[in-house]
Amino acid sequence: MKKALTLAVPCLRLYPLLEKLFASAEKGSRRPERYVVVDNGGRLNREIAKGRIHLPVNTTIYEPAKPLGVAGAFNRILGSQNDWIVISNDDVELHPRTLEKMVEAAGSDESVGFVAPKKDSMFCVFLLKRFAFERVGRFDERFYPAYFEDNDYHRRMKLAGIKEAFVEDTGYEHVGSATLKSFSPEETQEHHRNFVRLRELYVLKWGGLPGAEIYETPAI
Repeated sequence: MKKALTLAVPCLRLYPLLEKLFASAEKGSRRPERYVVVDNGGRLNREIAKGRIHLPVNTTIYEPAKPLGVAGAFNRILGSQNDWIVISNDDVELHPRTLEKMVEAAGSDESVGFVAPKKDSMFCVFLLKRFAFERVGRFDERFYPAYFEDNDYHRRMKLAGIKEAFVEDTGYEHVGSATLKSFSPEETQEHHRNFVRLRELYVLKWGGLPGAEIYETPAI
């Protein structure tokens, strides 16, 4: 029996790029049965009502009372997971066979818990199976609003023995740092402070930066 596919995206303010992402998925060889947006910016429904943004009719929008950050949005999405769910950054355009190849890789080996198109940016677009999420646990929401939550989760995946698969013969186009580029000078300064704070948190938790960790169990 064919599993349903959901494409889910945390979004802060890049609604035009989100629209392009979903449009690229609609043109693909494996179209999602459902789209989900965690709208940390809280303005998406208003932009749709004004006719400025158009999303597929099978889109569900969650608008939290306060921004959840990246880790919190991931947890919100994965906590309600049923079949296949692919999570993507909002500043991505998928290639025509990206989702098809990811689902094929996920279905061809039951022991694989994590699938991504590219190893060097594995949490930009990824599929995490339920058994892997249950074994590793939730993303650490102390890494708020963003940065190092993905490194932390990958470290925990490796320690939990989660098998990974990559389908690098297809992929996506990534704008990269699009949210950061939309920040005001004050927001940029706050971003840099957060980056330093979260880097220190990662080192405190694992004894070193990504790739140089020394702890087998987290110190905090």
